[in-house]
Amino acid sequence: MPVSRPLLRRVLFVVAALGLLGLAGSGVKAAVDQWSEARTLGQTAQTLTQLAFALFALWTLVTMIWGRRWNRLTRAGLTLSLGLSGGLASVVWGGTSIPIGMIAALASAAVGLGITWLARVAAPEERGQS
Repeated sequence: MPVSRPLLRRVLFVVAALGLLGLAGSGVKAAVDQWSEARTLGQTAQTLTQLAFALFALWTLVTMIWGRRWNRLTRAGLTLSLGLSGGLASVVWGGTSIPIGMIAALASAAVGLGITWLARVAAPEERGQS
């Protein structure tokens, strides 16, 4: 369901690209900062999921332009890793209960869904289409 208006599509593309780059940057920075502080298996797993969503954010941006057949997979990976990261973070770093962690995971995944939806509708049309 890509947007048909060229100017609107460009604006949405810039917004999606900035959001994906922001996620990638924050994920890498937080993972690097937390790596030396991770003391438990859960903290290490959460740090790795943070790095995963950073990589999926970059891959999603790349596949918006090139390798479009992989875009659906990268968007799913971003949403899943963002949800896992948010849910694990509240439990293993924040000490909250598992039900609260599940709510945090759903909220984080909802953010991922919003960003990946925007990435889908803002993706440039493939050549040969009008």
